[in-house]
Amino acid sequence: MNYNSYIVIHGLICYITMPALSRGHRASKILLAYVKKREWAFLTNHGLVLAYLAKHPRATAREVAQKVGVTERTVQKVITDLEAGGYVVRHREGRGNRYTVHPELPMRHRMEREYAVGSLLLALGCNLEKLAQQLKAASTAQ
Repeated sequence: MNYNSYIVIHGLICYITMPALSRGHRASKILLAYVKKREWAFLTNHGLVLAYLAKHPRATAREVAQKVGVTERTVQKVITDLEAGGYVVRHREGRGNRYTVHPELPMRHRMEREYAVGSLLLALGCNLEKLAQQLKAASTAQ
């Protein structure tokens, strides 16, 4: 594991360096223990970002990062992946973005391809009727 990196703990970005660890800084040891103790979750960052964008289509990368618990750069990479897969379309609105999620697309894993991603979003509390309205509005605007 590379300890010279940024980590996010409860919305705070922390930088851990090897020299600080070798000098035995107490804060560095606490952060190291937190990094080693990371818990697993059922949803990946991609699933969490997709669900958040489905619920909050005008959210900024910073807002998404704070809610998901990752860095802004990670959110940008995830959104790029979701766009490349066709799951999200980004629309420029002034200085911000509005995201349209496509719930009709299949899940990506071979064991789940028979299900639409909308099934997951519905289970996570997303309003599919609202998503359908957003899709319709986005298609008429183009």
